[in-house]
Amino acid sequence: MVDQEVRHYAKVLEACVRIKGLTSREVDRRTGQGEGTFKRIFNGVIDLKVRHILLVLRAIGLSEGQFFQLVRTTRGNAAGGAGIFDALLQLGVAQKEEPMQQQKIEVPIPEELEHRIDAMVNRAIKQREEAKLKGGASGNAEKAEAGPASGISEPQGEPT
Repeated sequence: MVDQEVRHYAKVLEACVRIKGLTSREVDRRTGQGEGTFKRIFNGVIDLKVRHILLVLRAIGLSEGQFFQLVRTTRGNAAGGAGIFDALLQLGVAQKEEPMQQQKIEVPIPEELEHRIDAMVNRAIKQREEAKLKGGASGNAEKAEAGPASGISEPQGEPT
């Protein structure tokens, strides 16, 4: 009987962690526990203790009252995680997400794609030529484009 009760607490705690979008590894990190601690607890390898419950609740932002109410309302519930999620919805802790609407993605035909690429390349070439004209014959524009901000530096003279 005690083992079943402890397993139920662990199951509810694990469901809360998952519903909050966290992994057991992230809970380990947030609570300062050794790696794999909560995975072993959730799998029943390590006994769940009250301090574990409190650490996890603090890490996921769930109050003790909400958790113990959730444990009470889901006891004997055969629905498992779905029942826990429904109880979290009723408590206002979880939110039901709207299903994503499928969006139709238009893929350009190869000729259209090639035309778009050509247009972008031509614009880039034109902008570079305009920059050269503005920079004068000395190539100041090229030096500005190839300066330290772009990650390309001008070659320096021979070291002395």
